[in-house]
Amino acid sequence: MITNIQRDALLSGAIILIDELFMDLISITNEKAIDNSMTLDEYLPPQFKHHYNELFVKKFIVCVIRLSEHIETWKGEEEIPASTAECIALRAIVKEAEMWSEMKNEKDDKYSQMDFTEFEDIAFPDFDFKLLFNPALDALS
Repeated sequence: MITNIQRDALLSGAIILIDELFMDLISITNEKAIDNSMTLDEYLPPQFKHHYNELFVKKFIVCVIRLSEHIETWKGEEEIPASTAECIALRAIVKEAEMWSEMKNEKDDKYSQMDFTEFEDIAFPDFDFKLLFNPALDALS
């Protein structure tokens, strides 16, 4: 189960991520190089970068929005992501939530030591998607 403060942090992380992805989308739409995207570089497997285009970013934004809706009503019993892309998006939301809570902790102690481990253990179906971020395993069958 997650606390209301953790839920707020996750939803804030999703909002931040959506804003960052929309900024990336605007850059890509204005024909700026996808290589300038800090968000995509940080949260997506680099070996598939040649697939990250305008349509991909739009689909990834939809994943994040869908997940934020599930987080908002999550009861703590079911897995949230329905695909590998959603697993990657949820991982990004959690990372953004951790950064958000660290910033909030500087002003308010109620955000200290925010731990999403229990949430991740229940919400993720598995952690196989993390293998995509290991360059040593690229091209293994």
